[in-house]
Order: sequence, then C-alpha cells, then structure tokens
Amino acid sequence: MATDEGSDTSEGNTKPGLEDLFSMPGDGETTDSAEEAVTSSESGAAEATAGAEQPAEILGEDAGTDSAEAGGLTDTRTTEGPERPTIPGDDDAEILDSESEMGDSGRKQVPNRLTTGIELLDRELEGGIPPGRMLSLVAPPESQSELLVKQMAIQRPTLYVSTFRPEWEVKEELHDHLQKSDDPDLMENEVRVEYVSPEDLLEAPRRYVGDLQKGSNLIIDSINEFELEDRARYVEFLNSVKETLWDTGSIGLFYGIEEPSDPPARSLTLKRSDIVWQLERSVTNQDITTMLVISKFRGGKALTEPVKLVLTDEIQVDMSRDIG
Repeated sequence: MATDEGSDTSEGNTKPGLEDLFSMPGDGETTDSAEEAVTSSESGAAEATAGAEQPAEILGEDAGTDSAEAGGLTDTRTTEGPERPTIPGDDDAEILDSESEMGDSGRKQVPNRLTTGIELLDRELEGGIPPGRMLSLVAPPESQSELLVKQMAIQRPTLYVSTFRPEWEVKEELHDHLQKSDDPDLMENEVRVEYVSPEDLLEAPRRYVGDLQKGSNLIIDSINEFELEDRARYVEFLNSVKETLWDTGSIGLFYGIEEPSDPPARSLTLKRSDIVWQLERSVTNQDITTMLVISKFRGGKALTEPVKLVLTDEIQVDMSRDIG
C-alpha cells in the first residue's frame, strides 16, 4: 500500500503554559452568645480528642485520600504526594496502571498513539508510536530509508534538525514529498528545518528544542555526529531531549546511518531509545529486499517478524509474510 509523501516549512511554535487552580473553603459562621461559644469550644475540644484517636474517620474510609468540594471545584489530595502529570492534550484519556508503562520520571503513559504515516505499519504497531517516546532508525546509507523520515515529518508539526545537509536542500525534499500526498490536511502542518552543529545543540539543547509544539516531531538527521562527541555530554543531551518529548507528548526520531565501524556511542543511542527500527537490505539477481525490524518497543509490543517494505519514490508494505 502506498502512503502519503511531501513537505511544508514554517515557523511560529508556541508553548502554552499550565495553571493550577486552588480554592479555599468558605469561612464558618460565628456564634453570638457567650454560652454558645463555651458550648462550641467544649464540643470542639471533644471532637479534636476523638479525631486524634480515630484519624481514619477524619480522612474518610480511605485514609490515604481526602476529597472535599469547595467553590464548585473538587480538591483531591493523597498522602502519597502530588499526582504525576501525564502527557499534555490527553486529559480525557484513561491512565494505564501497568508499571511497564511508567516513564523515566515516574509519569504514566497515556494509551494513545501518533501515526507513522504508513497505515499498514500503524496497524502492526497497534496504532502507531506512543507520544513522549524516542525512536531510533538505523539504516544503510545506500537505502531509501529517508522516505521513512520524510513520511514521519509531514504527519504533524515538526522541528527537523539537520547536522550536515543545508536547510534549503532538506526543505526542497520535504516539499517534493508533500506534493505527492493526496491528503490536503497535511498541508497545514508546520515543518521547521534548522541546520545546527552537534556542538551547538549539545551546548544548549533547550535553546533549539525548548519551544517544541505539543504532539509534534523532533527529527535529528543524522545522529551519527552526536555519537562522536563526549559521552557524558551526549547522555545529558539525550536526557534533556527525552524530558522535552515527554512533557510535550511528542516523538523524537533519531536517524542513524550504518557505517563500516559504528560510532563510539551508537550502542548508547540504541540503549536510551524507547523504540528501535533497523532497516536491513539484501540484493539478489532478481530483486532488492528491504526488511524493517522492530525488536525493541518500550511502551508497546515489539514485532516478532520483520515488516517487508518496498521503497521506491513511495513506501509500500508487503504483508504476504513470505520471509525466508
């Protein structure tokens, strides 16, 4: 099945803030007579004594939770500390209770997915990629793997960081890819392309990715140059990017090129990534076979079989399962 392809470029990302609402309960009425005051005082002392002996009655049947309505709002507090925030934009989604869905900072993942732009692949991945995840795509340099990158880029607002190709070239390729799409809605997505050296991005990652839109993409093409940098700085960079992705409910796509000898930190990239796509290519006298292996999927289910792709100027998925 062929998928949509193309590109657009623009700027103007905004990052809305979050506000916490607090309400105070109304003041109680005071008594007018001394007798009532004394009676109230004695009664209050008795209640305080009883409350000290029976704290569960004050907190309710569940001693860990207290819920009181004040000013039309419900204030719910737990003795376990503040509730962990979930991915923005998905307040109505049901939170998963499984510990396997806990993020790096202890925040729970919500059960929604962002499309890859490839319908049959989304079906295999139970809807696509969970927001807040880091995805590494590793492919041979002679393959058509860039189609996967461009297809992902045009699905939603995207910050495309190029580390070795000039901005104009990436913009032209994304534009051509978008023009082949038959989905007019994709034209509305903002795709911003920036050429940034690895040194600059490692020095101040927030300067470049701090204004990432909610539910968007961060694409780094390629990650190879970062894998040559100091390991400690690279770890700090990856952790900073992960936090930004999680807080905005976005996807990070790290595009890695296979080399005769892997960059020193390639294993670190794969270990830190939540999802790993490995593109394998074989050539015979009859055809070229391209297999997509998804053997790691943190927050989802890894595939037990490769997905056969046909990569020309578009992406087709062969679901015949004739894998030798």
